[in-house]
Amino acid sequence: MSKMQESNGIKEKFFTKKNILFVISLVLIVIVFVLFDQITKILAIRYLTGKGEVPFLGDLLVFNLVYNKGAAWGMGGDNLFTRILLVIISWLVAVGIIGYFIYLVIKRKEIKYGFWIIFSFILAGDIGNLIDRTFFFNREQGSVVDFLSIQRWWPNFGIFNVADAILVCSIFALLIYFIVELVKEEIEKHKKVEQKLKNDSKENMEEWKEKTKEVIYRCVEKQKISDAKIGCQLSGGVDSSLVTYFAAKSGVNVLKDSISIIFDGNEKEYSEEKFVD
Repeated sequence: MSKMQESNGIKEKFFTKKNILFVISLVLIVIVFVLFDQITKILAIRYLTGKGEVPFLGDLLVFNLVYNKGAAWGMGGDNLFTRILLVIISWLVAVGIIGYFIYLVIKRKEIKYGFWIIFSFILAGDIGNLIDRTFFFNREQGSVVDFLSIQRWWPNFGIFNVADAILVCSIFALLIYFIVELVKEEIEKHKKVEQKLKNDSKENMEEWKEKTKEVIYRCVEKQKISDAKIGCQLSGGVDSSLVTYFAAKSGVNVLKDSISIIFDGNEKEYSEEKFVD
């Protein structure tokens, strides 16, 4: 009974209104951009066939209808094996993204909003060209419709479509996302370590004080074993002051036979006189 309640509690916590709306938003992103890609391709075929280059934003963006049987920039060309491979890869990417998201939902795993927004755009871009490669595989001119060109100011850049643009921009966005998340993770780790050290220092400060006193005291006790008189060399610094203090505390009048080194003349810079009270 308690396990069922626990399970129901997790389920209720996971399927919140926020998460449900987020999933709906992801589905809408995919549908809207796939439709946008397909509609622009239909319009390109209808209005750009036989027109050659049609300036849209001056030399910045030009419409130029071409058909692509291969991958990006026409790689692979009309090779049948390459075309079939591209279809398989496109399907694997789409099924993989959808399958992984369903797995996270079933297992009640954390869904990172930024990550999945970017992946919904990647899925939309993949499905856009997947439709062309799958359902227009035997189109004589070529399966994928490309019509966007920036070759007037970037000559070697291939002609592409909306799906390609979405894919490229999404992959760059994904790289930026990973870099930002990595930086945030490192900052969080640093903060945790800093906080732990801060907490430890508060809790252990008194303990470390006592341990330090104990170590110094034991060292001074060992040095008291002598057949001659015991004294200290006083430099005016922390070390000699501590040794003198603990020696006196242990019952030895070291001040009576203590010395300080004082130089005159050219060696006065080495003298400890200015540190001695």
